Amino acid sequence: MTNCRVTTFLVLLLCLQGAYAQHTITGHLAPKADFKWIIAYELTPTAQRYVADAKVIEGDFLLTMPANAVPGIYRLVYGVPQDEFYVDVLYSGKEDLEFDFSWENGISFTASKENNVYNAYLQAMAHVDAKILDFYRNNLTDASRFLTWIQQKDSLQNSYESRAEGLMAATLIEAGTPYLPQAYEPFGEYMANSKAHFYEHVPMEEPLVQASGFLTDKVIAHTFTTMAPPPNPLKSAPDALMANVDDAAQRLKATPVALQTHLFHELWKVAQRSEQFGLADYIFNTYLSQMALTAGNKALLEEIGAITRLRVGQRAPEIEWEEQGLKKSLSAMDASETYLLVFWSSTCSHCLQEVPLLYDVLQDHPKVQVLAIGLEDNLENWQRTIAQFPNFEHAISLDKWESEYAKTYAIQKTPTYFLLDDDKHILAKPDTYGELLQLLGEKGPK
Repeated sequence: MTNCRVTTFLVLLLCLQGAYAQHTITGHLAPKADFKWIIAYELTPTAQRYVADAKVIEGDFLLTMPANAVPGIYRLVYGVPQDEFYVDVLYSGKEDLEFDFSWENGISFTASKENNVYNAYLQAMAHVDAKILDFYRNNLTDASRFLTWIQQKDSLQNSYESRAEGLMAATLIEAGTPYLPQAYEPFGEYMANSKAHFYEHVPMEEPLVQASGFLTDKVIAHTFTTMAPPPNPLKSAPDALMANVDDAAQRLKATPVALQTHLFHELWKVAQRSEQFGLADYIFNTYLSQMALTAGNKALLEEIGAITRLRVGQRAPEIEWEEQGLKKSLSAMDASETYLLVFWSSTCSHCLQEVPLLYDVLQDHPKVQVLAIGLEDNLENWQRTIAQFPNFEHAISLDKWESEYAKTYAIQKTPTYFLLDDDKHILAKPDTYGELLQLLGEKGPK
């Protein structure tokens, strides 16, 4: 009886140790000088949770995952902003992960069955998709060649589903099952049918799918590429793209609102980057604004509001100030062909270097009128400093970073410049003083 109890205890102990075994994520990042630290976050359908971090030493790092780290998707952040510099990995809690990463080649796993199988699947499918796109781009109609690529996709799908059996990756691979026509289809028919079957195998309710980048990629691909004629997938007809957005909203309506907010923010960012501003505004006004409001994401509403009102081509938001008892405004300025807004501070050392240089340069650009907006904590120092720049118009915005115009113009650093035309539309937002000088050479007639 005693031996039986001891044996049972040992078996139980071994099971517990297996269930809570610690594993590591190691890697080499290149070039080594670009990386200082790495942070691991567990991704959920609606948020991310800090798990661990490690210093990067000579390009190498070792992350020891907590024993209670649950299987799922983990985001490894290696730079800022964190929503741009990261890699997502599958972590099963049953294996160590090891990979190499470089700017040129991306990520390559040297140890991890989960990630090797899934990444190989994605690469293999992308290779065949590229062949099919080339087939259509070259106006080919050879049915046998077309079906060869379709049969290869079918074979790859079956092969990787078998290889992924028992792995977390199996869920994502099965969700990626492609549309497979039985006969040759012209481009328009193929794309229309692909669109109709696009979400057919995607389990929207599955937490792993919701937390992964798979669903983000799927929604973006459906919205921006399924109706696009090659070779310009981001230039589809606006009505077709808006219809795709509507379709995505319908299919996602049963998912958590925070997830919907994230996905539609990603759609908005793609539209914004590709300068499809009408589509970006449609996404925001029709869906994203209400999603963010419901999710309580005020920061996102403010961020998109600022980006939208400060786009190149938009009329610059109004600025009002008082000078010697007279009320003045940006919109009422009418003496120049070009206007330059300079957001600065009399306590900013960098500003005190650049603004005097700018003042001297603009003596040769009399048709450029400057409105310098001081983001200040008090009047006294500002009043003393602006005496050095009598040819500028001067306005003050007290409370510095929390001031009205700092928020209206989303100022993150001083000095910040906006170049405007004679109707106060934004021509450019130079990031540096050097960029501003180049622009003045083009848009600042002497």
